[in-house]
Amino acid sequence: MKLSGLKRIFMILALSAAFMTVAAENIVIEKEPLRLVIYDYSGAMALYQMSSEVEEYVPLFSTANEACSSGFYLKYGSVGRKLTRSAGISIDVKESPNGAEVTYTVRNTAIVVVKYTILSAVVPEAADCIRVDVSVENLDKYSNTFAVKGVFDTTLGEYHGNHFVTHMKSALNTELMFQSMIDDKWIRSSDGIESIQFLLDGGDISSPQFVAVANRDLLLSADWLPVVTDGRLFDSIRVSGNSALGIYWRDVQLKAHAKSNFTFYITTATASLTPPDVKTVCANLSEELANMNQYSEPVYVDSHGTTFTVGELSEEQLDPEYISRLFERIQELEGMEETSTYYDEIQKLNAELDAILIKLGESVE
Repeated sequence: MKLSGLKRIFMILALSAAFMTVAAENIVIEKEPLRLVIYDYSGAMALYQMSSEVEEYVPLFSTANEACSSGFYLKYGSVGRKLTRSAGISIDVKESPNGAEVTYTVRNTAIVVVKYTILSAVVPEAADCIRVDVSVENLDKYSNTFAVKGVFDTTLGEYHGNHFVTHMKSALNTELMFQSMIDDKWIRSSDGIESIQFLLDGGDISSPQFVAVANRDLLLSADWLPVVTDGRLFDSIRVSGNSALGIYWRDVQLKAHAKSNFTFYITTATASLTPPDVKTVCANLSEELANMNQYSEPVYVDSHGTTFTVGELSEEQLDPEYISRLFERIQELEGMEETSTYYDEIQKLNAELDAILIKLGESVE
């Protein structure tokens, strides 16, 4: 059978893609009872736990199609894009001390680095915590606004008891959009034996702007922020009861080559035990966490725990008149009635002012 030129091209492309997928070297890190898998081609993450009941690894997220229903997204300006190779994004995966690091490069736009560090918060010999650090660097020569979100397709609670519970809610089986995690602290999914918990407030955590629990298809839709209907079941046209978690961090405005950083934790437990909370994590790992929170550039930390770097400072920015105008502008914006409208600009200017003061303090020393 002879193939046309066009058909041959399609077959070559398909075979090439299949070969790349097979040849890809996924990273697998085991620190009992956890197994962390980073897929080389997609950059997606899968997490497993050695079950005390069946004595084999149990997936804590959906693993269908290389866990493609879980992952991180970047919004720059008004454009949102999933961080995956199929979206035209360059991905580099490498092993790091006690974990793995994934670098996503959106050409001429941004670099997003997601670092997973496996820790032992309760028993030194048993891993029960993953610290997730996300950084965004602006590659453009102009300032731009960026936002990060993470979607996690949980599975444990879908067929066993409650889909989710929080610090304040003993049962969460319908859609809900959280405007803050200050009261609820964490979201947990459990099948009664295995548990996974997302720590979203307290300690050095970058508290999200919004957190949603909804049907997976809704959270994976093209809309950056889904239209969640409080009280609606976790159903869609394609599948019922398939719940997932969406975490949305606040927009940040970054000047050229400046960075912002976000941190949260995932904790786990087996044998019907309760995963460690943020107080346990921070208390037992205080020395390790202190060593992780070191930045090479001056940073500003806002009230939500998000850190901002401001890049190299110019001579103009160190001029007293410039500093005076900068301070006056911050006061002007903070004194306006609709202060929230100018949140991003206030944070950016405060970051710049802090960096200038740090720089001037170093020169005096």
